[in-house]
Parts: sequence; C-alpha cells; structure tokens
Amino acid sequence: MDVRDKDLCYKNNVSVVATCSVLKKEVRPSVRFAFQINSIFVTDKSREVSNESHYISQHEFLFFKGGVYAIACFARNSQFPEIFNSTAFTLEIQEPPFRPIIELNRINWLSTYSTEESTSFQLDEGMFSINCYAKGGHPAVQNVRLSCSQELISLSGGQDTYLNVSRSKNNITCTCEASHITQCYSNTTDLHIYVHYYPRIKSFLVNGKSSSAATLNKSSVLNLTCEAEGNPPPTLMLYLDQSRRVPLQQSNNATLVWEKVVGCYDTGVYFCLASRNSVEFKRSINISVLCPLKLKYPGTNASTYYGRTHEDFSIQIEFFGYPGPKQFWLIKNLTDRMETNQESDTNSSYKIEYKHEVPPYGTIVLTIFNLQKSDFTNMSVYIDNSLGVLVYSFSIIEDTEQENKGVIIIASSISAVALILATVALWIFKCPKKTKKVTSGQPVIEIKQLDVSIEEINNPYIDVIDPYEMINNDYDVIETQSQKFQIDSF
Repeated sequence: MDVRDKDLCYKNNVSVVATCSVLKKEVRPSVRFAFQINSIFVTDKSREVSNESHYISQHEFLFFKGGVYAIACFARNSQFPEIFNSTAFTLEIQEPPFRPIIELNRINWLSTYSTEESTSFQLDEGMFSINCYAKGGHPAVQNVRLSCSQELISLSGGQDTYLNVSRSKNNITCTCEASHITQCYSNTTDLHIYVHYYPRIKSFLVNGKSSSAATLNKSSVLNLTCEAEGNPPPTLMLYLDQSRRVPLQQSNNATLVWEKVVGCYDTGVYFCLASRNSVEFKRSINISVLCPLKLKYPGTNASTYYGRTHEDFSIQIEFFGYPGPKQFWLIKNLTDRMETNQESDTNSSYKIEYKHEVPPYGTIVLTIFNLQKSDFTNMSVYIDNSLGVLVYSFSIIEDTEQENKGVIIIASSISAVALILATVALWIFKCPKKTKKVTSGQPVIEIKQLDVSIEEINNPYIDVIDPYEMINNDYDVIETQSQKFQIDSF
C-alpha cells in the first residue's frame, strides 16, 4: 500500500489516496478489500481498479486537521472471510497553525489586548506584559520571534516578557513571526501601538532662545514660540499673568507663535498652557520691559487732601514701570528731604512703604503720624527707578468743618429763631396791613424800611424757615431747608 499525495502544506484539507493490491494467483476465487483509519472501518470513496495480474482497491481519505493517523487495508477471501491478510502504516498530516497572536496585559490591571480582536490599539502609558504565540497546528510551532520597532524582544513563544509603553513607544509596530518546524509554514502578525499620554510642553522660547526670563527695551520685538506634545495633540493657549488667563493667542496644533512690539504695559509673566481632557501643563517666561515710572492714574497728581491735627494721614500712589523703585523720598515745602529709600523706614512721624505687585505695577504708601500744623502745606513724593524720577505732588489742608459743625448748627439755629421773632414782631407792630398772607408753600416776608439801624443787626443775612417745620424737625434739617435773603439797605 502506498500514499500518492504527500503535499500537505497550505491547504484547507488534505486528500490522501491509499492503494491496496493482491496478486490474483494467490487468491481463489477472489478478494474483498476493506480500509480502516484509526481502527475505524470506512466504506465510502473506495473503488476497484483490478488489472490482469492484481486485485486492486483504492480509497480516498480527506484530512481536515493535522495529526498522526493509522491507516490499514484488509484483503479477505470472498468465499472464506475468515481468511484475510492486512497491512498498515502511519501517516502524519502536518497542519499549519493559525495566524500568530500578540497579547498585551497591563500590569496590575484587568485589561487585555489581543490581535485576535484588532491589530491596532490606543493605550495609556504604563507597564505591560507582552506575549507572542501561535495556536493550533501539527506539530506545534516551536520557533516564535517577537520584535517591536526592529528591536528583538523574545525568541521563545508562549512566555511573557515586558514592554514599557511610554510616549517614546508611540506609533510603533510589534511583529510576531512564527515558523513551522517542517519549513512549510512561516507567517507574521503586526500590532500597531498608539500611546495616549498627557500633554507636555517641549520648549518655550523667547526670541529664539530658551530662558525663564528676558529684559527688553521699549518698542523692541518680542517673539514667543511654544511647542508641545501629547496624544491626542493638546490645545495651546498663551496668556499674560496667571490671575487673568485672558488668551493672547490659541492654537490647536502642536506649535504656537506670537509676536508683538512691546510697550510698558507688556511687562509680566507669560504662560504657555497645553491642555487636553482636563489635564493641563504649563510653562512661564518672565518678560520685563524697561520703562520709567509713570502714574497709573495721571489725573490724581496735584491732588488736595484734608486732614486733622493730631490724627494720622495716609495716601497711596499707584504707578507702573520697570524696574521697580530703587529709592524714594518725601520733600516738604520743597526744602526738607524727609524720607530715604529704605522701605518701611521711619523718620520722625513719616513713613514710606513700597508694596510689590504684579509687574509692571506698584504702590507707594505714605503715612504721616500725628499731623501737626506745619504738615498742612505742599509736599512731593519722589520715586526713582534709575530710568527716571516720578514726582507726585500734593497738598494737605486742615479740615475744620467737622470740629465746628456743632457750634455752627447751634449758633445758626439760635440766630434763625431770634431773627424770625424780630421779623414777626416788626411785622405785627409796624406794618401789619402790608404783609402778605401765605396759605400754602414756603412763607414770603416783605421787608419795608423800618426805624431799625443796621448796627442793631449783627448778621446781614436773614434765615427764613417755616415755623411748622421748625416744630416737627431737628435743627440740622431746619438748616438745610433755610433760605437766605441779604438786606441791602433799610
């Protein structure tokens, strides 16, 4: 018995024809053939092809799986079945394995990724175990080669090795190559890895240089270039001053370029912010523009302030410019220098403090303790930042209004009452028929020439009030509702 078809590789099924023959002269009257495979008789697909010298029978076997098979042929006497002879042989069907598989398992996680599901994965950064193997086949695949980006990782199949999935491994390809021992099978599987990683700023340059701070002259060109990385790509935003976050420019690409001719107000900290999915990364550059100091509110110069003796007096002077003050002092009456550049230093009853703010802004606080009569005069604060001197001039006037208010109210009230009584008396006794009767509104008083000398009236003004209002209201209200008439002559 022989096997005519031995080409077994690269087929979905294998057809093997077994031929069994017996010499006619050795058998009387004839022969019946039977075939077995793994001790099981088969009858289909058998045919007799005898010739003049031999009884011949053929049987076609179809194999869908690889393995070792025992095939036997039985030749029996057609009249005496108990007389038979048999022959057998072993056939090994070499079956190629399935396509190689690459499997990833994240360490300490329950996440598994296999090329049986997909050949492309988007992974977060982390440590993974990686394995390459080929299932099925006969004989089993023994030679497996796993490499990632042309770097050999493993030569043995079925054993885990480790792969650190980081941003440097983004967009790499891992290849598993399995070779069959019979050399009739060689197949590969590719796995494409895309790594999700948080945004990061690679570089933040000022005028093409990497630096955390830069000082520029006014009207010079400022160029800020920010480059970031991340997967997916982050959104970039450039803004000035961390507290405001007002975007100067935004970009959905990995690079942002911003350019401007700078002025005094452009001093500050510039931030480049890379963000994606609520994750942010930022870097900063401190930009300083050289400018002399100027008042933040120019209209406040030459101001007039009020103060009281024996009380403290304080003002704030807001300005902008860079660098900040190097020295500052107070001059009184343009003669005496009252303060030096030492912060919070006190000289007699004066004190000057410099409050640091977000550049280019700053504030000088001047405090005069226990005001004296000599302090009610003109003063000037000088602030020097080495590029120029800012002069803030002001004057302090003594405030006496509040001190005399109580006396004024009482005196004016008594004078008003006295004058009204005098006026009413004159009206009754001297000229009752020439007065005008008032039925509503404010009272109207006509004054005629009387036999009253001007020396008898101390105040040349007459306060006219409604008597009913005088009864129902306080004196301060009476004062605000009074009307004044000047007596020119009598």
